[in-house]
Amino acid sequence: MPRYTAVSQSARDSSNVAVSAERLVNCYAEAGPGDGRSRLVLRTVPGESAFSSISSANVRAASPVGDYIFIAANGYLYRVNETGTAENLGGIIDSEDTTISAHGQDATVTAGGTYYVWDDSASTLTEPTGAAFDDAGSVTYLNSVTLFSESGGRRFQWSDVLDPLTLDALNFATADGRNDNILRVMADKTKVWIYGETSIEVWYRVPGASGSSSFARLPDGIIDQGLKSYKLLSRHDAGMFFVGNDDVVYETSSGLKPISTAPVNTALKDGTPTHCSYYEHRGHKFCVVRFSDRPAWCYDLTTGLWHERASGVNFDAWTCVEIVSHFDKWYSISRGGGIYEMAEVSADVAGHLKRGWTSRTIYLDGKKFSVSEVEFLCQMGATDLGRDAMVSMRYSRDGGKTFSPEIMEPIGDLGEYENRVIYRSLGNFVSFTAEFTITDPEDIPMYSDVNVEIT
Repeated sequence: MPRYTAVSQSARDSSNVAVSAERLVNCYAEAGPGDGRSRLVLRTVPGESAFSSISSANVRAASPVGDYIFIAANGYLYRVNETGTAENLGGIIDSEDTTISAHGQDATVTAGGTYYVWDDSASTLTEPTGAAFDDAGSVTYLNSVTLFSESGGRRFQWSDVLDPLTLDALNFATADGRNDNILRVMADKTKVWIYGETSIEVWYRVPGASGSSSFARLPDGIIDQGLKSYKLLSRHDAGMFFVGNDDVVYETSSGLKPISTAPVNTALKDGTPTHCSYYEHRGHKFCVVRFSDRPAWCYDLTTGLWHERASGVNFDAWTCVEIVSHFDKWYSISRGGGIYEMAEVSADVAGHLKRGWTSRTIYLDGKKFSVSEVEFLCQMGATDLGRDAMVSMRYSRDGGKTFSPEIMEPIGDLGEYENRVIYRSLGNFVSFTAEFTITDPEDIPMYSDVNVEIT
């Protein structure tokens, strides 16, 4: 049977399905086995295993600080230790626009216009005085000082060296390269990036300087590109990525570079993006744009390919709103306060982790053809369910707009390496698109290539 690479990344544009039906949901592509069976292997994203929870819903922000994960939720600040024990540290203002940063063992927080410090040595949550402005917008840490921005303004202030509790009202600067208010500040390496509504400024700490002269803008540190909204910004291992006010995703490791595709841009324009986050898995580095009304879009910095991340059997929006790395593990945190280890389990918060991919459409210049066989390729004989694992296929005659009922076929059980999954006598087509899904709780590497017999 002729073989073709059916899928490599999510490329389905919700505004123009006819362009491509290609999708990867809850699986991502990496290099194939090297033996000619497939160009790419489709690996399962990490599942979510219960680790801890906090008593408040409406999670606003999370960050590793010292020996804990700190979480702001529903007007309280919590910390969670390595065993999963959660502790309520006190009340803060409940606000969607909340950030948490670390200053040694101390946690710094901005929420609802207020700057807070959890003083670890004194075990107290305080509101330091001496701010240069009334409303704090966001917080970050760079070169031994904590910086926080002005909400609805253009100023940012920094603390005394090694002391987030001590503020001097004269230690501030104004991001005035453009007539633009600050949305977020975020440090990266030796620079602090100041994200506005329509522009970005890049500043650095001046060696040997002190007081109000401590920071200066780079000579070429003005970028005419804004941030779409407060939460659509995150670090990755070599820089930052964010959603611009032009509905394009950018990353910064080697200068400002757009990384989104047309389908991603459409989702950003038509959907409701809520958060950006980052995690790593099996050597892959994923930048995540989470939506409230559709699956998240995830960019693999390792391969340059996109896939989607969803929850539930209907591929609903991913429940995760924050991701943190601590205790040598990655944790996803849901809006409702659940904290989950991102682990090698084929399960998510809602149950089984459903994985699926949709092929490119076969179209032969409008000529009718018959599909007599389709062979689905995957790693056979690796499951240990005590029964046959199953794979479901649906097919489409209209480029992925509508699909047939499911057809289930067995993959086999442990040790059955020679099994083949073949769907026969599917009928006549002008265009043919296949969709495959697996819900069994096993990591079953699938292949991007399929064998198709066309007559």
